[in-house]
Amino acid sequence: MSKDYVTITTVSTFKIRYVVPIDKLQAMNPDAEVNPIEWAKDSVTLGEVEEFSQKHLGENVIEGKCISESEMLSIFAEENDYLSIRTDEEKIKYVKNTFKGGYYAK
Repeated sequence: MSKDYVTITTVSTFKIRYVVPIDKLQAMNPDAEVNPIEWAKDSVTLGEVEEFSQKHLGENVIEGKCISESEMLSIFAEENDYLSIRTDEEKIKYVKNTFKGGYYAK
């Protein structure tokens, strides 16, 4: 069995909508008239507003390449540092079990 892997990199896009009451924005600064759009943009950027709705618009493949098992383990360590306690064998088993094509035994 080959110990090579394919890595596919994608970008997933979501449309997220926020709804902000203008009176809440004004209450944040009662001494000046607010520019509601600019203040709402700032509030969203600062994470002060909960999302109103979201819709997944799709996932686009931007890159694909073949890599060795050692490269895969290196990427795994870099991008999943919270799983650093796992052994290499556990990491390999994890990766093989993420494939939904049915070719790898769990």
